[in-house]
Amino acid sequence: MAPVASSLISIVLAFISPLASILSFLLTLIFVFLIRMKRFSKDNFDDIDLTDDEKEFIGNIRKCIYGE
Repeated sequence: MAPVASSLISIVLAFISPLASILSFLLTLIFVFLIRMKRFSKDNFDDIDLTDDEKEFIGNIRKCIYGE
């Protein structure tokens, strides 16, 4: 929902000012980055005893979700 809303806002701002549209897009990217970092810090599986395969699987999921 958020990407759609930010895209619509950027399109509307493009008619007003191209600079405002670009700034809106950059602000969206910053917010997405901050939200991903906040969620990544909450994902804590250190206290759980996992096998190496399970740790690798969770690591692959994290890479898919948060990027490298």
